[in-house]
Amino acid sequence: LGELCSDAAEADALYERAWVLSGRRYARARRLQAQACMRRRDLERACTLFEEALAVNALSTSSWFSLGCALMQTGRLADALPAFTRVVQLEPES
Repeated sequence: LGELCSDAAEADALYERAWVLSGRRYARARRLQAQACMRRRDLERACTLFEEALAVNALSTSSWFSLGCALMQTGRLADALPAFTRVVQLEPES
């Protein structure tokens, strides 16, 4: 288990480095970091990371959906509604 935690911390550090080196333009690095936070149940951090990724690439339907889910789980229902609205705007079949 310790090795797994070490690998996760290392991956997080690499995503952070990619984000910084890209001049805060590599949205995928932020999305992957946010997804890792969701798995660790660090929902507040996940929300922040998804918001940063979406500021760079606002067309990521899966990021909008994940952000909405994280916001709901933190009790921020009013903030989740625009995220889910964006999902349906981007993919009406959703």
